[in-house]
Amino acid sequence: MPSNTARRVAVIYRRTTVSKHHYERMIPISVSHDRLIYLLFSAQQTLKTYLRQVLTSAGIAGTPAQAGILFLLKEQDGRSMSELSRALSSDNSTVTGLIDRLQKAGLVRRENSAADRRMYRIFITEQGLAEIRRLTPLIHRVNEEIKAGFTEEQMESFKAVLRSFFSKFSSGPRGN
Repeated sequence: MPSNTARRVAVIYRRTTVSKHHYERMIPISVSHDRLIYLLFSAQQTLKTYLRQVLTSAGIAGTPAQAGILFLLKEQDGRSMSELSRALSSDNSTVTGLIDRLQKAGLVRRENSAADRRMYRIFITEQGLAEIRRLTPLIHRVNEEIKAGFTEEQMESFKAVLRSFFSKFSSGPRGN
């Protein structure tokens, strides 16, 4: 005979639409546990996959993370690698690889810092700015798709929850 916990587990079938492809996914959600971490990671991966498909269908070869760097540099050009790493919540080696690919594509350039020769500053090129102009309507469209079906109040609550992660989790694990 199944345990009480096993009997309380509900299985929800959800159809996730990504571009023109449909994937059926079983997501077991326990009544006693929300599985928020799983849902957040799954949502992030679904969105990342969808963004890649949107970029690819528009003829943009870069990744969402590379696009993120371009937008950060447009906002404040000449950021250091460490500044970009913090802004993207990524480690320096990941950002270095992203910058290498962007530089090879001619979208950014790397310069030694005048204040500290051990540090590089990253600058967006004219070609990178042109890529931003291509990316902006795509990103705007996906943002609108995310908001579709939700009230403004629901979206404000959603954004508040997402922003709370920065204060709750950016300083590392807390004691029990």
